Amino acid sequence: MKPLRLTLALVVALTTFPAAVAAGPVPQEREARAASPTRQEGQAITSRPAIVGTHIGGGAAVLPSLRSETRSTPVDVGTLVEEALANNPGLESIRQRWNAAQAVPAGVHDLPDPSIRFGVYNMPLDTLNFSRGEFRFQYRQEFPARGTRDRRSAVAELEASRQGFGFETTRVELAAAVRRAYYELYFAERASEIHHQHLALVRELSTVAEELYATRQVQQENVLRSLVELSQLFGQLADVESRIGIATASLNRLLHRPAGALMGTPQPPRIIRERPGMQSLIEWAVNQHPGVAEATAAVERDQAAVELEQHESKPDFSITAEWWTGSTPVGRTYRYAFLVTTTLPFVHDTKYNAAVDRTLASKRSTEAARLDVMDRISEGVSSAWIRLQAQARIVELYQTSVIPQSQQSLEAARSAYRTGSTSFVTVVDNERTLLLNRLALARAEADYGTAVADLGAALGVVDPEAALGGSPTASELAPEGASQ
Repeated sequence: MKPLRLTLALVVALTTFPAAVAAGPVPQEREARAASPTRQEGQAITSRPAIVGTHIGGGAAVLPSLRSETRSTPVDVGTLVEEALANNPGLESIRQRWNAAQAVPAGVHDLPDPSIRFGVYNMPLDTLNFSRGEFRFQYRQEFPARGTRDRRSAVAELEASRQGFGFETTRVELAAAVRRAYYELYFAERASEIHHQHLALVRELSTVAEELYATRQVQQENVLRSLVELSQLFGQLADVESRIGIATASLNRLLHRPAGALMGTPQPPRIIRERPGMQSLIEWAVNQHPGVAEATAAVERDQAAVELEQHESKPDFSITAEWWTGSTPVGRTYRYAFLVTTTLPFVHDTKYNAAVDRTLASKRSTEAARLDVMDRISEGVSSAWIRLQAQARIVELYQTSVIPQSQQSLEAARSAYRTGSTSFVTVVDNERTLLLNRLALARAEADYGTAVADLGAALGVVDPEAALGGSPTASELAPEGASQ
């Protein structure tokens, strides 16, 4: 009976990494692997191999690469925000609705269209003698009650103003959405880079394990364990690459680009050390946020609508001028008439009272909505500020303490493994710990950028970094600690 053989091959585009495990490693494979270059710990990655597939015991699965092998040029989040504000079709749609609303006040302030009337009466049908007929001409103009047109125009102007502030609110929300998608892409890119770095580390560990196994210093389990670790890293990398594609498509949609358009390499967020205090930010946002201005304009519009409906119960007038001529037994006569007509709203005043009640209820609704907007802005500022503070501390902790300690621990374990004073499991555990800590740092950086984006949306500014850094638009913000 032939002995059972297990074959596991990991195939990459630029490097083929075969390993056959039976009675022992093949010497030619060890020589080829020893001759292949390995990336040193911490070395910058300028290219990455694209995953082509895995082969485990005869089964195959294709894992396509979603990124080009060569790293693209860096791209700044501010540049993408400007592009989105210039090209996003959803924002342009709201802009055009605002433009349409601005044209309404002039139209509603005009008088109603006048009407004319011309008629022929008492014309003989047998002879069609126009000299015996009667001709009438009438001109009629309606005049709403005094002040009605001004009030209608005021309502339309306030509605246009509300839509203008709504447009500014949408700009802020779009900028925040671009920043969130940008930092999600940053995390996916950084995770991919970290996984490629750890693939190089595990390959090196696998080479060491094979060398020690060839000299019977370690068990065969060490070689198998390294291959399993490589398989897991490739599986995680496939998931990370899919996240890159999804984040890129989301960002391209906001930029009005094709879904598959290439994106530059996102950069880590700039950690702002000196930040305004939370209470100062809340007070500034409540006074300056375009969403509050939009809600205030809605309240003012409904107040103007209440005054308009109260004024609608006043009578309207119309003036009519008539001229007619007709033949009589004594000859043709000419006549003139001037008529003044007025409405009687008090006859059916119920509908006017109902209209006033409706607009009053609408005004109370918008007043409550304005308070809700202010509360949500306050909550948004405080929540984003707290998360920003926490993520800034986490980033600093990982950069200055956790990552260096994890690297030192891994280096010590690798050195000890070469001398046989520690187990392969210890080395792998240290490698995994470093991997997880690096991913946690990338996640904290991305979450910090997302917190900045959320804070910008809560403050109502397109550039939250400038606001936090004390730009002229945020000059009223006090430094952190000044409110205590």
